[in-house]
Amino acid sequence: MKYAIISKESFPIIGVELKTTTQDGRNFIEIPQFWEKVIEEGQIDKIPDKKFKDTVLGICMDFEPSGRFSYIIGSEVT
Repeated sequence: MKYAIISKESFPIIGVELKTTTQDGRNFIEIPQFWEKVIEEGQIDKIPDKKFKDTVLGICMDFEPSGRFSYIIGSEVT
């Protein structure tokens, strides 16, 4: 798998969300399990209007002081 970290202007995405936390390292357990579930259920293939067919994003967002945040697996869409 190739990956890259890039900065980019805002863009629309469609994906699935996991709410997790950094407390007790739960994010390091839950995010890999989330990827397995999303792939196993074929949810990535169900995303319509993908801008880049073979690109899947893992996005961390909405960080809270408590350590809670959202993790999105999705694709940029047109």
